[in-house]
Amino acid sequence: MQNVNNIGPDSLWRRAFNAFSAFMLFLPAVLVAQQYQQTNLVWDGSSDFAVAPGTPAAFIFVSIDDTISAWNPGVNLHAAIQKVFGSASSILTDATTAQVEKRRFLYLADLKAGNA
Repeated sequence: MQNVNNIGPDSLWRRAFNAFSAFMLFLPAVLVAQQYQQTNLVWDGSSDFAVAPGTPAAFIFVSIDDTISAWNPGVNLHAAIQKVFGSASSILTDATTAQVEKRRFLYLADLKAGNA
């Protein structure tokens, strides 16, 4: 997924049959307004990142103020839940998930530190 600092809708990219296809994602307006410093989001198709006990995240958001939030419409249709609170030590600009063997990871790009 890509979001250009919350300008316009998000683009979801899906790999299928050695080709990439995209579709646009329009999140609820209140949710987008809350994520005003959002730099990227990740679709989470697993149950590894919980929004609330027993409720997995549908989307994980990262923001320029080092905040990580998660959203599931069953928890709150109009707001993401902050899971990691921001600090001045990082500027999160990108995120992705990956599975290595049987473990899933959330990778974050930190512009301020210059690493992932």
